[in-house]
Amino acid sequence: MHRLFGVHLTAFLICAVLFCGNAAAQTPDPAPAPTTTADATSEVRADARAHFEKALSLFDEEAWDAALVEFARSRAIFPTRAATKDAGFCLRKLHRFAEALDMFEALLRDFPTQSADDREVAEREIRTLTALVGRIELTGAEPGATVAIDNAARGAAPIPAVRVSIGTHLVRVLKDGFAPFDANVTVASGQTTSVAVKLTPLMQGGRLKIVEQTGKVVDVIVDNVSIGKTPWEGTLPVGHHSVALVGEGELGTQPAAAPVRLDEVTALSLAVENLDATLRVEPKPIGASVAIDGVVVGRGLWVGRLRSGGHMLEVGAEGFLGTKREVVIPHGAHETMNVELERDPRASLTFKEAEAIRQEWLRRGGSRLTWEARGQGLILLGPTHPLRAGYVVTGSDARTGPYVRDATAPSTGDLSGGGAGGVGGRIAYEYMSLPDPSTGKGTWHAFRIGSGADLNFGEWFTVQSTSQTGSPAAIYPRGTTLPPAGDHAVVTRYRAGEFRTSWMVNVPVTLGYQIGIGSYKGPDWTGAVLGIAYTPSLNVLMPYQFDKSAYFVPWGFEASVDIVKGMLSTGKQAFGKVFVYVLPPIKDSFTVVSIGGGAAWY
Repeated sequence: MHRLFGVHLTAFLICAVLFCGNAAAQTPDPAPAPTTTADATSEVRADARAHFEKALSLFDEEAWDAALVEFARSRAIFPTRAATKDAGFCLRKLHRFAEALDMFEALLRDFPTQSADDREVAEREIRTLTALVGRIELTGAEPGATVAIDNAARGAAPIPAVRVSIGTHLVRVLKDGFAPFDANVTVASGQTTSVAVKLTPLMQGGRLKIVEQTGKVVDVIVDNVSIGKTPWEGTLPVGHHSVALVGEGELGTQPAAAPVRLDEVTALSLAVENLDATLRVEPKPIGASVAIDGVVVGRGLWVGRLRSGGHMLEVGAEGFLGTKREVVIPHGAHETMNVELERDPRASLTFKEAEAIRQEWLRRGGSRLTWEARGQGLILLGPTHPLRAGYVVTGSDARTGPYVRDATAPSTGDLSGGGAGGVGGRIAYEYMSLPDPSTGKGTWHAFRIGSGADLNFGEWFTVQSTSQTGSPAAIYPRGTTLPPAGDHAVVTRYRAGEFRTSWMVNVPVTLGYQIGIGSYKGPDWTGAVLGIAYTPSLNVLMPYQFDKSAYFVPWGFEASVDIVKGMLSTGKQAFGKVFVYVLPPIKDSFTVVSIGGGAAWY
């Protein structure tokens, strides 16, 4: 496999530097237990070379985390240019951009005699990584308070702005006698994020006293933060805490539980031992709680030494589904566990998730295209008329002059109305006011404009009477006395309306308002959407059976209720819908009442 910067050539050059005496010109970078060239023995060189060659093999396998451990160990024994450079590449592959930038800056600072090509590569990496980091600046911290970012101690306050990789980081500030200060801080590229630290005096607490059984002076880690050296004693909040000791090399203790009780002293006596395995836990979200073998070791990133073999890892966070995993770490191995928790669908949104949804609405202007598919049944209520049945004779007689003979009578029942059913659809452009998911409440408003079409088939009464006009001989009923010869009478026969089957096409324009009443469950919105709309409509009857085959109804309206479960800010899902759609009559047209249901896509 091809390696950046020709790693095998690099290995050859490093060996030449290490083992042929040319390393004297190198300036060691600040690394744990640095060894100068003058003090390096052949055994030290051999040890450094063994770790370096193991790192090269892991690098070729793209085992970035394990390779980084070996490069770091090689640098700790005997710093070299190649180990520094390749450690920087591993850090970049692991997205630890700030640490990678520190490493490449150290490469230029501590090894000034490298070739022009290698210097150009390092400078290019520095330019790239500079765009992937920001800074965290703390204000208001109590002087002397311990500052930790991602559970790595950064010194005692006040401290200058700390360079970190872009993303979210856990900031902790601790001081004896005060409650711990915790904050999740999101940093963008090139941004300096200011964090106002306010330590609250600890009104109620207990004392924790920690010693190393054999009297060794080692680092004390409480709740995943280094707070001093043994022997150590301080005031902590009442509750469960974790303690680990870390010494040189592989010396340390596994995490131990440390319950602190009100106004009592909890004493722990721990013995360091050789721990031959390392575990790194990177939880998401960053503030998740991490437990090792039943001991909660703190929140966020955790790195520690353990005995080789099996261990139980538990990660949990409010609003997320917790997870439990068994981790088996071989002797001398370094394992990394990236644990990303799934959202609990029953939980409210975190602020970060709520803001992400809100920003999505802002990006889209709160607007979206929606559509519906519906089925309906129609009730048609027509006006009643005094319909006539019979005939009317009009004419002129030479002897009597003009005359009218009306033989009609009102039709029985004066029938009116009918019914139909069909399918339809709507499409609308909707502008929604922004809901506020960060509160867990999600009442929102929307305005709609759109159109659609309905196709219905049914049977209804033809309101207008029909007539037939002609000569007396053709029109007069049998048994009727005909007018005298030479009469110019005209007979018109009327008959009452009748039921007919027909198609009705309805094309509305929708101008509406909606209000969503509900709340957020996790990232989803659930509730009822109440809507009302002004819906002027064009109605077309086929075939022609009335006085008009098409007519416009300017005063239609619709009321609806949508039942929404799990609406997201992005994407569209189908939700249930019921509605009542009314078109008032125009002159002799029907009143159309459409009742139905269907699905609406938001």
